[in-house]
Amino acid sequence: MAMADTGPAQEPPVDPEDVETEVEAVAERRLVHDVVLGAVVAVPIGIVVSLGIVVLAVQFAAVPEGGPELMAVFVGVLFGLFFGALSGFVRNSAKLDDLDVHGTATPKPVA
Repeated sequence: MAMADTGPAQEPPVDPEDVETEVEAVAERRLVHDVVLGAVVAVPIGIVVSLGIVVLAVQFAAVPEGGPELMAVFVGVLFGLFFGALSGFVRNSAKLDDLDVHGTATPKPVA
């Protein structure tokens, strides 16, 4: 009668390729999170700024109300999307470069 092995179970070896893939996936999720967050924050700011400029300009001109303000809102949304996405990308570019060069960057996971 053979006795069962009661020692600790051996874990399978960790493949370095899997670890690197997981680190890259976490870095990409962080990038997407920061881009979306930047856009969500920047869109209202872009709307307020562009709408303020247009409202100020329309006060001094004989222009019917409605059209220019609506265009300013659309332009503000575009400004916000562009600059918010740009800020999110720039915030992560150094971490992504480290990951590409050294393969050792460990970005903090998205909450």
